[in-house]
Amino acid sequence: MAAGTHRITSSESTAPHLLADGDHGTWTFAVDVPAPRRRRTTVRRGGFDNHDAAENALRGFLEGEAGGFNADPNQSVDDHLSTWLAAKALVLKATTMARYRDYVHNDLAPACGTLKLDELGHRHIAAFVTGELAAGRGTTTLYRCVATLSDPCDPTPSSTGSGSCPEKQAHPG
Repeated sequence: MAAGTHRITSSESTAPHLLADGDHGTWTFAVDVPAPRRRRTTVRRGGFDNHDAAENALRGFLEGEAGGFNADPNQSVDDHLSTWLAAKALVLKATTMARYRDYVHNDLAPACGTLKLDELGHRHIAAFVTGELAAGRGTTTLYRCVATLSDPCDPTPSSTGSGSCPEKQAHPG
């Protein structure tokens, strides 16, 4: 695995006496991820009802790590877009960055920035597009704005995105 060693455990494995109580205990996964300066960091996520749920969450975490996505379940859309903008500032022309920055700060962050990235769904983007069209925004401007959202969510290996954003379904048109 790209992110290093991993394990899935339950509270029963550390407290076998809890096996008698089927409603007690949760499942947790832990994974060692590479960090700067050649040190590894252990990331733990818990509270899963069963082994399958923990395994699915671990698989999603590892896929996100492989794609360069910070799989922090508490990361907001605004944080994700800000990190993406900072990375893009190193490789894009100033005029392109100015447009991306305007779309992120003036449109996308106010509309959905407080949402957790994992919660961002088609309905949020569709509501944003519908509201902007009703307010008189042009379809070309909205297309570009939503396309700006698609880049940080692009699942290709060259991207820094998560692959989880549903914006492609919500393009105005």
